[in-house]
This record gives sequence, structure tokens and C-alpha cells, in this order.
Amino acid sequence: MSPGAVEDLEAMPHPPHAVVDDASAVVLDEAIVKLTLVRSPMALGDCLADLHAMASLAAQLHAWLAVAVAGARRQGHGWAAIAGQLGTSAAAARRRYGPQMTTSTDTR
Repeated sequence: MSPGAVEDLEAMPHPPHAVVDDASAVVLDEAIVKLTLVRSPMALGDCLADLHAMASLAAQLHAWLAVAVAGARRQGHGWAAIAGQLGTSAAAARRRYGPQMTTSTDTR
């Protein structure tokens, strides 16, 4: 790795919106398998166990979104940039997450 390589990686911006791709699919698949192994190891491969893991992960992510939005606002990110990541309008993001910001605690 060249001396400037770390700085180059740090300067790489993230996409301006959510991305559904092979990388996210691999990470999510691993999370589903690991959660199923923790909760019901004998049910690996059972679609209902997969559904349980997916629904649990979705619920956890939903709870963490409010924390991440509050953190992004504290870091000075605007509602438009946050909305871009959420795939919604700035007004909708502000309506959804603005009131929660006073009650959100860092649960991650």
C-alpha cells in the first residue's frame, strides 16, 4: 500500500443513496445465517427460520436508523443528504426522524 493510500480510502465518498448489490447481499446473507445459528441452529435452511432472522434484522435496523439519523444531524449533515440515503424527501425524513432526535440514545 502506498503512503497516500489510506488518505485516498478516507477521501472516497459513499454513494449518495442506498445501494442494493452483491456486497450488501453477501453481508446480509451472512447475518441471516449467523442469527439463525444463534437462535435456532437446528433450523438452518428452514424458510421460516430465515424469515424470523430477516424480520429480526429489519426491526433492529429500523431501530438503529433513528440513532444514525440523530448522529448524522449532530455531525452537521443536512436533511437533504440524510433523505437521499433513506430514499425519501427531506421533509419526510425530518417529519419521521426529527421528533425522535430528542429521545434517541446511542444503542449501537
